[in-house]
Amino acid sequence: MIIPTGKILILSVKILTVILSILMIMFMFGDGFPDFGAMSPRETILFICFFGILVGLNLVWRLPVASAWTVAGSSAAFWLIEVIYTGGFWMHWFFLIYPLIAIMIFLSFRYPVYEFNIKNPKKKKKRRKTKRK
Repeated sequence: MIIPTGKILILSVKILTVILSILMIMFMFGDGFPDFGAMSPRETILFICFFGILVGLNLVWRLPVASAWTVAGSSAAFWLIEVIYTGGFWMHWFFLIYPLIAIMIFLSFRYPVYEFNIKNPKKKKKRRKTKRK
C-alpha cells in the first residue's frame, strides 16, 4: 500500500486551481471587466494582488515552490491592504481558500511519499550465476 501524501496534496491543489480559474473566468465574463480608469487606489492595489494570486495558482503546474510563495505573498498583501484601507480583515470566506492553497503546497514538500508494502516485501536481488572458463 502506497500513501503518497505529497502527491495527494499537489493533486488536490491542481484540482482547486482548475475549479477556481473556471469560477474566476465565469465571474469576469458574467460581471464584466472592471473600468480601470474609475478604480480607486485601494481597488487597483487589490486587483494587482488578486492578479498575483491567480498567477501564483497557475504556476503550480510547473514551479510549485514559486507558486506557493507567490500565492502566500499576494494573499498577505491582499489582506494587509484590506486591513489598512478598511480597518477590518474580513472580506468573504472565499478569500481564505488562497492562503490554504499555499499552505497545502508547502505541506506537500514537507511530507514526502511514504511506501508501505504488505504484499511484496523488498526482496534481495538474486545473483546471476555466470559460467567461468
